[in-house]
Amino acid sequence: MTHLLIVEDEEKITDFLAMTLRREGYTVAVANDLAKARAMLKAMSPRKGEAFDVVLLDIGLPDGDGLTLIPAIRARPGLLGPMILVLSARGEELEKIRALDAGADDYLCKPFAIGEFLARLRALLRRRDASTGGPAHGILHVGDLEIDRDHHRAMKRGSDLALTPIEYAMLVLLAERVGTVLTHKQFLDSIWGKAAHDQTHYVRFYIKRLREKIEDNPSAPTYIITETGIGYRLVSSP
Repeated sequence: MTHLLIVEDEEKITDFLAMTLRREGYTVAVANDLAKARAMLKAMSPRKGEAFDVVLLDIGLPDGDGLTLIPAIRARPGLLGPMILVLSARGEELEKIRALDAGADDYLCKPFAIGEFLARLRALLRRRDASTGGPAHGILHVGDLEIDRDHHRAMKRGSDLALTPIEYAMLVLLAERVGTVLTHKQFLDSIWGKAAHDQTHYVRFYIKRLREKIEDNPSAPTYIITETGIGYRLVSSP
């Protein structure tokens, strides 16, 4: 059973989302402020199989900025933790970048169509499933990089890269097609789903983050090469 946490203070939105999600077969918990959300996260025990699969997070909460909850979510024990979908009325690109920079996996502006919301949610769950389960795929070696798809880890010269779920997914996508140019559309379709086809800034943002973790000099990348106007490719001999 997929377990979702809604962190939202507007009762009408919370009630509608909870009703819709339960009708779709999800288990739903609700927190109307940061304090309650932190308590609910703390009460979960991943060792006992208790964990949220996705957190739906509003930014403007009564007791603070919702993005301040993300470090607590990411610090929870477990392999990759829950996916985080920010739901906010703030539609400016800078706000989206701020949320992604804080560690969110996706961002959806209010008001939104319920069909798009459910499509984004399904895409996140597919990405989480691909990152935390499924059959063994072995280890990929690209230069000094080692990507262990059996244990969902990535290392460089033996040191763990501590990638987020999206960063890991992008690296695997690149590594499975070494030398091949991947377009923005291919990244978006594979990781966020077709509902996010116009969010090209997501790709730019996460490529930047990924370079910061795997490149010796992110400003002069040797692993992830930009193909101007097309996309990116991972090279095997940086």
